Amino acid sequence: MKAALEYLLETRHSFMARNDETASQFKNMYQQFGCEIDDGWYSLLNSLCEEIMQVYNKHACQPDIIVDQVKEKFGGLRFYYHFYGRPVQIHAFDAVGDFSSRLYPAGNAVHKEIANIVRKWENESLTVCEKCGARGLLRNDLLWICVLCDDCMEKNYE
Repeated sequence: MKAALEYLLETRHSFMARNDETASQFKNMYQQFGCEIDDGWYSLLNSLCEEIMQVYNKHACQPDIIVDQVKEKFGGLRFYYHFYGRPVQIHAFDAVGDFSSRLYPAGNAVHKEIANIVRKWENESLTVCEKCGARGLLRNDLLWICVLCDDCMEKNYE
């Protein structure tokens, strides 16, 4: 993702700040590499973050989410995270084909709401073009499984 878009996420959502020293004593994948997705998913990721902040505001509590990695895998958005004071865990077991098991951190009611939000937007990503943000289709006939609209498919792969 372009640095300018990542900067917008960081300024709009405090938990997306990559220089957050409370996150951990070591730099995780997100802190090192930022959002490893194309620009077309910016709006999707921003909406995910907005909904997470709405949960914290509704419950009148400070964000305790720590973002571990934001990437594309097998055509879908992966938003890996844990909560402050809790151990980092394995996030998923994925394989090409029908097998995929996504693990969400356990916790209180706030954490469960956040898990549902992340699940919703990860599923939504399977219908949004990674390149431009238009409606897209999961393309598994390329070297890389991805979601593209017809226009981006023509521009990039035909």
